Amino acid sequence: MPNRFDTRYEIRLAMYSEISEIMQFIDEYWKKGHILATNREFFEYEMVVDGQVNFLIARSLENKKIEGILGFLPCSKNSEKLDVWGVVWKTVPEAMPMLGMELKKRLMTIIGARTDLGVGANPKTSVPLLGRIYHYYTAKMKHYYRLADRNDYKIAKIEKKIITEYKPNDQIRVKKICNSTELKNFFDFSKVDDVIPYKDYWYYEKRFFSHPIYKYEMWGIENINNANRAVMITRVQNCNDTTAIRIVDYLGEQQLFEDCGAFLESLLSKNEYIDFYFDGFNEEYVKKAGMTECVDDGNIIPDYFSPFEQTNVDIYVDSSNNEKKCLFFKADGDQDRPN
Repeated sequence: MPNRFDTRYEIRLAMYSEISEIMQFIDEYWKKGHILATNREFFEYEMVVDGQVNFLIARSLENKKIEGILGFLPCSKNSEKLDVWGVVWKTVPEAMPMLGMELKKRLMTIIGARTDLGVGANPKTSVPLLGRIYHYYTAKMKHYYRLADRNDYKIAKIEKKIITEYKPNDQIRVKKICNSTELKNFFDFSKVDDVIPYKDYWYYEKRFFSHPIYKYEMWGIENINNANRAVMITRVQNCNDTTAIRIVDYLGEQQLFEDCGAFLESLLSKNEYIDFYFDGFNEEYVKKAGMTECVDDGNIIPDYFSPFEQTNVDIYVDSSNNEKKCLFFKADGDQDRPN
């Protein structure tokens, strides 16, 4: 049903021929020099699927200029379980009031998504708006880490070295998964049919195996006594002539994580620490694996690396589904991407 926004704007999915204009909009109104504004190849990897540009735009009927954009990243190709991450959400200063929220409302209808999710929401603006007015679920992600036992740290700032004990479990086996075929052979995606967001094989192939810049490692975790399996995705972060490990996604049986302490410790032989951002994941399993929550105790486990900032960072998430607990990780949306 047309409303007041339709008297001033044409609101629709963007066309391939409009990519350059969207990139210019991002550079001018979102962030100068942003990778989606300067790198056409990365823009197409990230935002184009089967020729469809995953941006909703609001084009002025009067001056023909784009006055609002909302990018989105699909979590699967399953039309019945289509959950999407909203990214790069911006309107120009002279746009109609609430145009941004109008784009968000229309996105679900236009693309037929069941859940609109976000990672990296502004806690001072969009988080209160989404939570109080539109009744979205909102939360601050948990941030946990495990330190390597060393004398100095070049990435982290450690005032108090905390290394928590974990309980070894020799029934847990971890192996590296090198491609999507090995992923299919290892993990049955019907086990996560009820998880929101629903991520399919296509998502994991595109997001991790085919990433044009970052190199991710995928680990298959299994209990040799039963059929429980899970998949953990990590990335090595280089900085200050040393490295850290970031757990950026997790798929499958959550309880297996509590028995991964020995595996995590093995990853620390050449790295300063391992960190893990999440929401909706069982926190007790993370603690039992020997990880420590990042709190205001003088220790700093950075999140910004391009450029590097030695500060703790809070990441806020949101979901249009406030009735079911959704899973959020560091690589969701456009959070774990190069700048």
